[in-house]
Amino acid sequence: MGSIMKRIYKFHIFALIFNALLLSNCIRGGIGKYDILYYFNEGEAVTFFSAVFLGITSYLAWLISYDKRLRDKTLSWFNFWSLSSFGFFYLMLDEFFMFHEGMDRAILTGLGFDKRSINFDGAILGLFGVFGLMLIYKNRKAILAHKDFVHCLYFAFFCLAGMVIADLFEDQRIVFEVIDDSLKMVGVTYFLMAYTSILMDQLKANK
Repeated sequence: MGSIMKRIYKFHIFALIFNALLLSNCIRGGIGKYDILYYFNEGEAVTFFSAVFLGITSYLAWLISYDKRLRDKTLSWFNFWSLSSFGFFYLMLDEFFMFHEGMDRAILTGLGFDKRSINFDGAILGLFGVFGLMLIYKNRKAILAHKDFVHCLYFAFFCLAGMVIADLFEDQRIVFEVIDDSLKMVGVTYFLMAYTSILMDQLKANK
């Protein structure tokens, strides 16, 4: 348990230092350009690092699934870890190409309503979170065996919940958009660390 706690502390330190440096510099740089959201926009620093972390997490999840199938030939390809890999790969593409961003505007405009009257992006994020929680609950026995994985997931889903709330108000105050994207970056960092912890355990078990 002591080694697990040490690893968790290291994860927290990494998340704190990395995100504090990235987000503070992005905010300061944006202010210098008279646009606080400049480095939070598509193709800029926050989106880039978020997409890269999602891509790495997807790859780690695939490696975990592959290793577990080598150990257990009865394990289906459609297990929790491979489904996670597909999910994070989609989110990576979404981050690069903005599949769901602005979906609410397109729907409302098509229906003839004011495109800023309702924000569906938060609901879409919420649905992703609910689906993830359902998948985790279904596979809870395998997941609960990894304490540091579960610990990181708590923080990741806390950030996801905060994003859903901030997304509801981002059209009213620019600060909520900054909070939304900042929580996204922190949450993605914790997802990366969660799957890193699983792979570290499996590599240790293979020695």
